[in-house]
Amino acid sequence: MKIQSCNTTSFGAIHTANAEAITRKHVTNFGLYKLTPSDREFMAHLRDNVKLGELMPKLPQSKLEVWEELFKIATDQAISPNKTGYMLTTEGKPCGLIAFSPSHLDIICTWPVEQSKKVPYAGTVLMKTMFEDFLKGNRNLLDLDAVTNGPSCNVAKFTRLGFVQRGGENYITAMRTTRGKIENILRELNEKIFTTRLREPKNVDLFFLEQRTV
Repeated sequence: MKIQSCNTTSFGAIHTANAEAITRKHVTNFGLYKLTPSDREFMAHLRDNVKLGELMPKLPQSKLEVWEELFKIATDQAISPNKTGYMLTTEGKPCGLIAFSPSHLDIICTWPVEQSKKVPYAGTVLMKTMFEDFLKGNRNLLDLDAVTNGPSCNVAKFTRLGFVQRGGENYITAMRTTRGKIENILRELNEKIFTTRLREPKNVDLFFLEQRTV
């Protein structure tokens, strides 16, 4: 994916952390960027340049359409002034977005950076980031609405992260977890995902970041 730079001097993304996800056979490195409304222009370019159908050409059309809609929502919600949004990169290339409020996951969306090759642990790194932010507050419950007709089985993934089903309809499953479960899950995640918070987080021009990796 190549995103051309444009005439802009306004950017608000903050490079807050780096992460390593370690499996028996591979180590995946990530960069984590907190987004602001000033990153609206970059999100628009992201929507225009990430071609999900080309990245996963064998995905059924019905699931692709749901994925594309989730991706569009993520690029909007991640820069909402009323939510906390992060973008995840691997090898400098965007591969995921998450947006959440103090007690609710609003959207999470990941995508490959190479055709037909998912980025290992991309979604888990984003969820871990949200859990860490959640524990800084004083809320006891965290809710989400899992989409069941998308490209992957989100209910199963969220269940492994401590969420339980509470009902749902029309391809949406309401789920919830508690502060205590999040603390336990984080202890497990810390054994395979190593996050290093930057001592001095700094603003980053996302267009420049993208140009360095093309």
